Amino acid sequence: MVLLVRLGAGSLFFLNALSFVSMIVALRSLPPLPEHRKPVGRLTNTGLPPALGPRPVVLLLAVAALVAICGRSYPQLLPVFANDVWHVGAPGYGALLAAGGAGALLGGVGTAAMPQLRATANVVFGAGIVLALSLVLLGSLRRIDLGIAALVAAGASATVLTATLGTLLQSVVTPERRGRVMSLFVVTLIGLPQLAAPVIVSAARGSLLGVGQAIIAAAILLALGITMYRGLTGQQQNKQNALRHWLRGLAKHIVD
Repeated sequence: MVLLVRLGAGSLFFLNALSFVSMIVALRSLPPLPEHRKPVGRLTNTGLPPALGPRPVVLLLAVAALVAICGRSYPQLLPVFANDVWHVGAPGYGALLAAGGAGALLGGVGTAAMPQLRATANVVFGAGIVLALSLVLLGSLRRIDLGIAALVAAGASATVLTATLGTLLQSVVTPERRGRVMSLFVVTLIGLPQLAAPVIVSAARGSLLGVGQAIIAAAILLALGITMYRGLTGQQQNKQNALRHWLRGLAKHIVD
C-alpha cells in the first residue's frame, strides 16, 4: 500500500518482474528430464478427454472452474471497488489487496497447522460457503473497514478451498494422468479469473446492476454449485456405504 503510493504502479510491476529472476535461475539449475517420445498414432490418446479421466476428476475440475470464475475473480474487481464504490484511490486499493493476501496467508498457514483436517467434500462445502458469504458481504457493505474484514475471510476460505480441491484431485487421479490433470487444474485457477473479471465488470456496467450486485450474483452461483457438488458426492458416498454393508452381510452369511 505504501509502495503503491510512493513508487507508482509502473515501478511495482517492474519490481514484480525482477522477482521472477530467482525462479528462472532455480529452474535453470534443475537437471534435464529424460525425453519421452511416443508414436504419432498414440498422440490421440493423450489429449484432453483422456486427461480428464473418470467422473470424480471431471467433477472436481468443474468445481475448480466454478470457484475460479465466481469465487476467485474478486481481486481483479478491487480497483472498481476502490474507485467507484468506496472512493479511496490507490491507498485504499493497496489496503484491499493486502487484506486478501493476509487472508490467503492465514488460510495456508492454518491448513498446514491442522494435519487432522482431511481433504473431504465437507471441507470443500464449508470453505465454499464461507467464500460465498464473504463475497456477499463484500458486495453489500458500504464501509471499507468492513470490506477489508470480508476480504480477509474471502482470502482465507479461497485458499482452504483451493488446497482441498487440489488434494482431492491428487488422491483420485492415476499416476499416469496426474501431470495433465494438475496442469488443467492450475490453468483453471489462474486463467479463468482473469477472463471472468472483465466480463463481470462489463455486465455490471452495461446493466442496472452495479459491481457489488454482480459479485453477489456470482457468489450465489458459487454457493449453488458447491451445494450441488456436496449433494452429488453425498449420493455417491451413500451408494458406497450400501455396497460395503451388502458385501459385509454376504461375507458373514457365507462364513456362517
